[in-house]
Amino acid sequence: MERKDLKSQSLAERLFTLFVARTDVYGVETEHGWRTERGKLTVTDVEKHLKGEFTLGVYPFNSKGYIKWLLVDVDYPGGDIFYHYMVKKYGSQSVIHEATGGKGEHIWVLLQPTPLWQITDKINVMEQELKHRIFPKQREWRTDIIGNFARLPLGKHFKTGNWSKILKG
Repeated sequence: MERKDLKSQSLAERLFTLFVARTDVYGVETEHGWRTERGKLTVTDVEKHLKGEFTLGVYPFNSKGYIKWLLVDVDYPGGDIFYHYMVKKYGSQSVIHEATGGKGEHIWVLLQPTPLWQITDKINVMEQELKHRIFPKQREWRTDIIGNFARLPLGKHFKTGNWSKILKG
């Protein structure tokens, strides 16, 4: 295996560990738009995401209601205020500021797997303070709802052709 392939695999494994909470359902974006896929999401799929074959959308919580991340989805440039707010709440080691490759930015907060019910009140307070919606959008976990996925970092934005990039974190 080439060094470049090892780096790609290592990065794919890291993204999978940090962002993938659910492996049985995920989003896929191609030049034809987004669709929801049911099946087994793997590290190999994340490698394809990094190569631009398609872009993955990942869910914040698993099938038991444990979440791995929070996300402030900012639909315009200038997410610094949200980034600094989350760094104050969670520390700089847990927060990533990403340019999505489209018109906006994502502020990710990486968590230890936490039951949704344990963090719901905190999310609600942060939304009131920020006056901005935070993923997960669902505040109650139910087995019959899969929720909303978000674009996995470091992928290609198929509408613009631009790549996501990490700005901070």
